[in-house]
Amino acid sequence: MSQLFLGKFDNSGTVGSYFFTFFNASTSVGSPVITNIDANVNKLRAGQIVEEFQSAFASPPTIVSIDSPNSITVNAAASVSTTTFLGVSTPPDTYFFREVCLTLIQLCLITV
Repeated sequence: MSQLFLGKFDNSGTVGSYFFTFFNASTSVGSPVITNIDANVNKLRAGQIVEEFQSAFASPPTIVSIDSPNSITVNAAASVSTTTFLGVSTPPDTYFFREVCLTLIQLCLITV
């Protein structure tokens, strides 16, 4: 099953979009903290990859922690201070669930 069909449905990102969600935020040179996030961070999870579109990071960093309603910490320091547009994706073969409900149906065969 395609990863886009499991654990990636969201009102910000749609099936067929590489990114789970998008937002604008600020970076500071030498800091791993992304601040002034203009979207709800409750959909973000540690381990997701942040793609930044103005080269604030040498390579896409990974979210380490959700610090507050408008800031996150990633595993790399920014190389420039900027306000930028970011997209967040889920690493390949990784799924994030807020809640999971499973039902197990048992089939019993009776031999007469």
